[in-house]
Amino acid sequence: MKTANSYRSIVTIHSYFAVSCLVAFLGFMSPRFVVASLGSHVPSNPEENLISNVSVSQTEWHTDDPQPTVTLELAVAEDRELDILPSLHLQSEAQQKGQRREYWAPFDLTSGRTTKESQPTKIQHGSPRSFQAFPMKLKWAKVSSSVWPDASLPETVPPGKYRLRVDLTFKDGRTVSSKEVTVTISRSR
Repeated sequence: MKTANSYRSIVTIHSYFAVSCLVAFLGFMSPRFVVASLGSHVPSNPEENLISNVSVSQTEWHTDDPQPTVTLELAVAEDRELDILPSLHLQSEAQQKGQRREYWAPFDLTSGRTTKESQPTKIQHGSPRSFQAFPMKLKWAKVSSSVWPDASLPETVPPGKYRLRVDLTFKDGRTVSSKEVTVTISRSR
């Protein structure tokens, strides 16, 4: 009896070991492991495969100058069709009553103008796409407002130093944000 129980324990241990080896082998052979072993982050969420970079034509924005341009570059790890609502966000560097002020302006990827609609866009791996937005031509609002953006930047955003980022909001509500760029907004020259 004791020998039969010992034999069962050994068989069980060997079975667990064999399954563990098989799982480890399959994990080693999968592309996820290969990418992870090279030090890259392998996302579980497909939106994390999206890389967004933001740049500005100038870091000093004067309210009477319509020229500031924000350029958004999107790249993907695999061919994707995205349905997103992009928006510019300005967050004040200075705190007011212990909080930072934040403003947003949704924009159309094609025209760079204000929109209320998400837009489908195709992006192919290896072919980043660039889009431009024109902050002085967009409609802005406080993020905490219940009103859709409906005023110009000079009417909405006080002068000061801000951190600018682009948020990409997907139909299901998930958001991917770009890195931030510092801009200074001042009244007419």
